[in-house]
Amino acid sequence: MQLNWLSERLVQVFGEELKPFAYEGAIFGFGMIHQISNMWRNFHLAQPNWNHLVPKILNYIEILLRSMLERQEHIVDFPSLLVIAPDSKEIAVDKNNLIEGLQKFNHSILHSEVSIKAKELTKGLLALVEQKEINISMLEVTLQAFQTEFESSSMNCEASRIVKDCGLYLEQIRQVPMEKTK
Repeated sequence: MQLNWLSERLVQVFGEELKPFAYEGAIFGFGMIHQISNMWRNFHLAQPNWNHLVPKILNYIEILLRSMLERQEHIVDFPSLLVIAPDSKEIAVDKNNLIEGLQKFNHSILHSEVSIKAKELTKGLLALVEQKEINISMLEVTLQAFQTEFESSSMNCEASRIVKDCGLYLEQIRQVPMEKTK
């Protein structure tokens, strides 16, 4: 409940674009406050001046969150984020996890009986996602062809999950200004 409250406040203060990372920001905030409080008790009798420290903590949280947004990476792994915020659909798809899933799928279909076209589309989709500078238009076209090719395949379930994850990733990168996706 506290994480949810603080994550909502961070979005209100720092902007909607940071929403996918707000739960981690809340974790940072509570963690920093807790550790500063522990350290302070070891060296002082009184509590720290929270009116002075909390704004500084918030400044550092903003720096961390903006860096995470720019890099499109999470510190907390995706399954753990889903446990923290199971109802949240705003948690970003981590590019590294997306690449890892595509690599596993690509490896599993190499020796399968899917068509050559399906194998080539998988390889191409992986290559597009791996690029440092994402070509959104090419990714959209390839993703559509990938989905169509796997519709009647025995690998349809896994391919559908990849399409969904790639679609969420596309939504995320569309929300980030172009200079930040490079």
